[in-house]
Amino acid sequence: MMYLGQLTTERLEATIPEGLIVLDKSSYFTVEDFELEFECSSRKTGEEYFHQFLEKHEIPLRKTENKILRFYNEKINRSDT
Repeated sequence: MMYLGQLTTERLEATIPEGLIVLDKSSYFTVEDFELEFECSSRKTGEEYFHQFLEKHEIPLRKTENKILRFYNEKINRSDT
């Protein structure tokens, strides 16, 4: 087994009538990044609510890799320098 580094995630959850809002803060190397997720029972309703939530709070929708892949890519980028 090869040790690549440490990835730590802190999570905040808030239950609202529409579902569960989750905010993750991931820390690895000198990087801190955040993910906002929304979980609910209906995909269609959830997507509609989540997009409205993002728009209301002026948060851009971004397609992102999962946190493990972001960690790994950061490790690879650091190895090149």
